[in-house]
Amino acid sequence: MDSIEELRSFLRDAYGILISREKDYLLTSRLAPVLRQLKLSSLRELWTLIRQDPKGVAERAFIDAVTTNETYWFRDTTVFNNLQDKILPEITERRSQNALVRIWSAACSTGQEPYSIALCLKKMELAGKSIQSRILGSDISSDALQRAREGLYTSFEMDRGLPDSDRQKFFLPEGNMWRIEPAVRSKVTYEQINLMSGRADIGQFDIIFCRNVLVYFDEDTRTQVINMLAQHVLPGGFLIFGNAERPHAAFREAFESYAPNIYKKSG
Repeated sequence: MDSIEELRSFLRDAYGILISREKDYLLTSRLAPVLRQLKLSSLRELWTLIRQDPKGVAERAFIDAVTTNETYWFRDTTVFNNLQDKILPEITERRSQNALVRIWSAACSTGQEPYSIALCLKKMELAGKSIQSRILGSDISSDALQRAREGLYTSFEMDRGLPDSDRQKFFLPEGNMWRIEPAVRSKVTYEQINLMSGRADIGQFDIIFCRNVLVYFDEDTRTQVINMLAQHVLPGGFLIFGNAERPHAAFREAFESYAPNIYKKSG
């Protein structure tokens, strides 16, 4: 087995991410900067370092390089309209006034999704409908999470789905970039989580977003991840997928379809 095949197998087995042989050229091109960064001369040396130091610098650099961090603000506006107009009011109506609403944005990339959720909550607060909430954003890429924590975005990133009114109200200019205001940024915490292994200690949530990541997994891994996420949804809570993602039949026995791509847990 050559080194690129070993790296592909490791990526599949450890993280559930599939890269076909036909995309070896893509893998090679993305890893070229990693070799330069670590002063390595070959993928064989990279693979050796990853095996010698699990979860170390080489593995983190490898994952940061090969993961896809495509994201933008309010991706699929129908989902966010349902969140603000239906889901959050429904949850708060059946809970005590000061109950904490917990939301998890899994595979959050550089933070646009969890911050979009936070902006929905902020707008509700400004409209007199304040909700006690805590948002968790998670990803496997340490680089993406660092950028999310900073909440600092280029003009190009800001132009991808963010209304001008939100930019003016909730962001502060820093040179040629924009930083989300502290009151919104403080609503979100970030943790590195591999969806293949999950994190039993993070508890349960009223709403989980897991969108546009399951398409990178094989069928068995998708089922494993969906089952893990379902265990973290409170009864009556919601699990939200991407447009191209469909849950398996067993999942639909415990969840009912609520709106496009949105499922509500029984109980």
